[in-house]
Amino acid sequence: MTALVVLMTLSASAQALVVKSGSLKPLLQKDKTAALTIDFSKAKMAELSKKELTDKLMMDYLKEKDPTTYNIWDKHVEECHDFFEERWNDEKATAKIDDDKKADYTINVKFDYIDFGSTGAALWSWNRKSGGVIMRGNVEVVAADGTNVCTVEVNDFRGNATRGFDMKVPSFGRRMALFHKSLAKELFDLAKKEKN
Repeated sequence: MTALVVLMTLSASAQALVVKSGSLKPLLQKDKTAALTIDFSKAKMAELSKKELTDKLMMDYLKEKDPTTYNIWDKHVEECHDFFEERWNDEKATAKIDDDKKADYTINVKFDYIDFGSTGAALWSWNRKSGGVIMRGNVEVVAADGTNVCTVEVNDFRGNATRGFDMKVPSFGRRMALFHKSLAKELFDLAKKEKN
């Protein structure tokens, strides 16, 4: 009995996405719309695969170590937004993301820690998640009136680094975009589980 309890506890703690409050089910309304924001402002650097955290803000790190990426950061964020939106809107039973309309809900992706992953690991592995970006933070869903609808805790979620038969090099920007596509899929699957 004790072993079973331990296994159940380990299984729960290993879940990458956990609903901490509310429900994602309101996002499964086809007649509603959603907006998407991606917030890196408090993201700190980490090696989440090793559970190693730092106090170094991601943007400060990029400015010092990778000014090229830093200078085109807005382009990366736009691509992340596009990949998330495309994957989310592929599903039939969802509030469609459309930033041009007054949205019924806003999906806020908030990074606390980020692990950039590895181009080398992504290139030389048969696993599409190898070398992928890892995130620790929250996804908050807020209604148009400001009411918090749902908070999802993100526990070291690793996104895809490549697609099947992907001919593009899994660069940092590519891994970031595919991470957001993976996150959109997992959030939708979690919402479906809640509905069922």
